[in-house]
Amino acid sequence: RLGIYVKAVKPDGVILRKGAGFDTDYVTTLPIGTILYVQQGPADADSLRWFLLSDGVRSGWARQDEVVAYAVKKVP
Repeated sequence: RLGIYVKAVKPDGVILRKGAGFDTDYVTTLPIGTILYVQQGPADADSLRWFLLSDGVRSGWARQDEVVAYAVKKVP
């Protein structure tokens, strides 16, 4: 859902890509526990749902199963 925060829950972290899908360029991997803001999505690719996420510095598309909705107030 747009405008909410999510938390990286996979032990290997959340992989950010330049677009939705495995065939897009790799951006970075953020560690488990990282809080991210949902900027866009969902988009369907490779039989998965993808969301454009940002940690305030980096942004990229990630699979829905790598994050969980997380109610948190981001401290500036």
